[in-house]
Amino acid sequence: MVVRFGPGVELGWVVAAVGAGMDVVGWYQISGQPTEAQQLPYLASATIPGAALIVAGAVLVGARRRGAAGRDRPAQATAPTQARRDGLWALPDGSYLHRGDCPLLDGKPDAFEVTGVRSGPAPRRACPICEPDLVTAP
Repeated sequence: MVVRFGPGVELGWVVAAVGAGMDVVGWYQISGQPTEAQQLPYLASATIPGAALIVAGAVLVGARRRGAAGRDRPAQATAPTQARRDGLWALPDGSYLHRGDCPLLDGKPDAFEVTGVRSGPAPRRACPICEPDLVTAP
């Protein structure tokens, strides 16, 4: 994976580093206070915001890397593997008949055109998504 360093990644690392610095300062200040009441201001003003900045920096770095990874991948074909338009289609192990433009057939290269409705112990039924017309189908 190629990581493109841009303002999002650099800013994310800076924000995370500032958050880590705030956590260290907050921890140091908290450790020097004997009671919880004296520790609470340092917890509220340094440690908790520091943790939030670390998370925000991680989100900035992660979002930029995800975007870069998405651009580096080759574009996938969105068109179906076959030009299916008319007739009824099925999958080898399927129990439904589909129209050619049914979204359930997208990316399924083993789909085949059905010339007649199969009879026998398990006849195929109409797909509930595309709802092909089994009566007028050829």
